[in-house]
Amino acid sequence: MRDLLNPHGQPVEPLYALEVALDERVRESGLRRTETATRGTLTLRADYILLSRATGELETRGRAQSIVGFNLVDSGFANHVSHQSAQERAIREVAQEIRRRLALYLAEAPS
Repeated sequence: MRDLLNPHGQPVEPLYALEVALDERVRESGLRRTETATRGTLTLRADYILLSRATGELETRGRAQSIVGFNLVDSGFANHVSHQSAQERAIREVAQEIRRRLALYLAEAPS
C-alpha cells in the first residue's frame, strides 16, 4: 500500500495519514462425498480513513473488499500455500481499490 501511494518514496512531511483495518473471513465449500471441502473462498474487507496531518480532521473514509477463491486438496502444505496465495491476491486487489478511491477523492477535493 505504501509503495502504491508513494511511487517516488516516502515523503518527508506527508500531508495525510491513512489508517486501514482488515477483516478476513474464509468459507469452505464444494464438498466431496467424504464431506471434505474442495474449494475455499476468502473475503478480505478493509475499512480505511484518511486524516489530514495538519488539522487531524477526517478527510474521507470507505470500505474496499475483495473475494477470491482457492482450491483445497488433501495436502496440508498445498492448502497453506493456496490460502496464502489467495491472501496475497486479495490484499493486492484491496490496495488497488483504496488507491483508486483516494485518487478520485483527492482529484475532486478543493486545494
